[in-house]
Amino acid sequence: MVEINGVPTDSGLRKFGALVGDGAEVGCNAVLNPGSILGRGAMIYPNVFWRGVLPAGSIAKNRATVEVIAKTAA
Repeated sequence: MVEINGVPTDSGLRKFGALVGDGAEVGCNAVLNPGSILGRGAMIYPNVFWRGVLPAGSIAKNRATVEVIAKTAA
């Protein structure tokens, strides 16, 4: 299944990887889940787990925050 405009669409294939448009870039350790579609010139930064459609010329990157908490005695 491939999701197009929010609608699951049968690809007719037993297995389906990802569609990567011309000039698109995928960073190291990035994961493209089955059915992912990257538009032309799109970019996936390293360590991103991507699922769905990334429009042409778009960038997907993590915006992780670090939480610091007090350590309690064990």
